[in-house]
Amino acid sequence: MGVMVNVLECYEFPLSKITTDLQRLYEDTEILQYFYCLRHDLDFGRKLPNTERAQKCANIASLSEIKLLRELDRFLSELPKFPMELTIDELGELKIIPGFNSVFEAAYYALARFVAVSPDAPTHDGGKTPLAICESCGKIFFKNGNRQKYCDDPECKKERNRRKARTAYRKRVNDASQ
Repeated sequence: MGVMVNVLECYEFPLSKITTDLQRLYEDTEILQYFYCLRHDLDFGRKLPNTERAQKCANIASLSEIKLLRELDRFLSELPKFPMELTIDELGELKIIPGFNSVFEAAYYALARFVAVSPDAPTHDGGKTPLAICESCGKIFFKNGNRQKYCDDPECKKERNRRKARTAYRKRVNDASQ
């Protein structure tokens, strides 16, 4: 009998799937870091996980540059994909953002950024890539500011405004009664 985890109300998924996905993420992270270290002449400093997929990559250090790139390309084709969305921001500008549907998609996106973009490279706003979970719909999104709690979905913005109005009303009522 599998163990189920209740995430949001009646949405459930097996704990075994979480464990499998987490193990795969760890394995993929280690393999990608190994490729990264080889490509940049850095010391990896540890052994790859003792899994069949990881051990296939363990001997790639002796490959020629072209064979190493082919092996890397083969490995990248096996990684889970994450969706991208075209959206419009509050200034009316079009932008492409990840459309995450799971924590693992967000983690693979962060992993891809880690190996593909210099860690020192700023985002469009000059800061680090900020991710958050919308307090209204629960989706993972990119924050436009360090205090943003809601995604850019118009319904979530309406919910934010309703909550702000309720909080302000309660505060006025409390202040008036004292």
